[in-house]
Amino acid sequence: MNSGKSKWPENVTVDGDPLNNSNRRYMLKIFPKNSAQIKKEILVIMLNPSTADENKPDQTCEYLIKLCDYNGYNSLTICNLFPLRGNIKKLNEEIGNANDLSNDQKLYGCIAQFDEILCAWGQADKIKIKDRKAYNKRIREVYIKLTNKKLREFGHSTFKGYKYPHHPRYTYIKSKESVIVEHKPDSKFYLGNV
Repeated sequence: MNSGKSKWPENVTVDGDPLNNSNRRYMLKIFPKNSAQIKKEILVIMLNPSTADENKPDQTCEYLIKLCDYNGYNSLTICNLFPLRGNIKKLNEEIGNANDLSNDQKLYGCIAQFDEILCAWGQADKIKIKDRKAYNKRIREVYIKLTNKKLREFGHSTFKGYKYPHHPRYTYIKSKESVIVEHKPDSKFYLGNV
């Protein structure tokens, strides 16, 4: 799946669901090989799956691991709003079919298991205006499931006026200071005004 030269760190185990599927991925779990070494766990919800698989990470996963490690999280489970692998162009072409029941079951099951959830789907600037409503509708569906959870985000994106929590590749860090902070969803998502 991933043709990059990167390798997962030797001290982690990576598990995916489904394994090495070129079209969809519902979950990717990255955790220490020795389960006794797990310090803090977090569920990360992103836009759609990257090219990372059990064999090799991609740049997004490398950023994500580094940012979470800076904040003490060493066990990550990654789920997505949409399970369709690919870039924004592919997502735009298939946004109406980009989600499925298996993704909902996996995502909502993971949400139920975690107390802390890192919202990191980003603004997705290149989603076409006509598809922006479908994107916002999907976010609204997920936010409903996130009620009573400790929501986190990178930086203070929503405090700075952004409606969407930052994606890890667009999170600038100067130092190992805490970059994962409380996330407060824009109330417009709950009201359906976005």
